[in-house]
Amino acid sequence: MYRSRVVRLTLYKLLKRRGLTPYALAKEAGLAFGTVYRMARKDGKFSRLEAKTLDKLCAALDCTPGDLFERIP
Repeated sequence: MYRSRVVRLTLYKLLKRRGLTPYALAKEAGLAFGTVYRMARKDGKFSRLEAKTLDKLCAALDCTPGDLFERIP
């Protein structure tokens, strides 16, 4: 049986805690604004995330990949 959504991104919460906007993060990480904007959705839903993008986010935010995800019970 396929389970939809077992993890979600917590980028929205992380940006809010740090007082950053998706635009500022996009510039810092060297990513397209649209990419970061979609990933920073409040509901944390995402369809695809490449390792290179994840690496850029973690470098810009000085965090680990585990800091960007949470498991949905």
